[in-house]
Amino acid sequence: MPRGMGDANDRVGLADALRGHDAVISAVHFATSDADTLVGAVREAGVRRYLVVGGAGRPRARGYPARRLAASGRG
Repeated sequence: MPRGMGDANDRVGLADALRGHDAVISAVHFATSDADTLVGAVREAGVRRYLVVGGAGRPRARGYPARRLAASGRG
């Protein structure tokens, strides 16, 4: 398995893939995965920074208009 890739359901394999990284950015859907497995793998790998992002795939969720995700450059 290439470095940085892993099965989100395999705690040991995921920890092996994450080991040596400075940070993990996860977009795994928590409602359909096991958060304990994901967080446990990050801890086991010794990664100190774990960022979870979500919702970017549904810009018009719950009736809200789409928002621009990129910085506009205006202060």
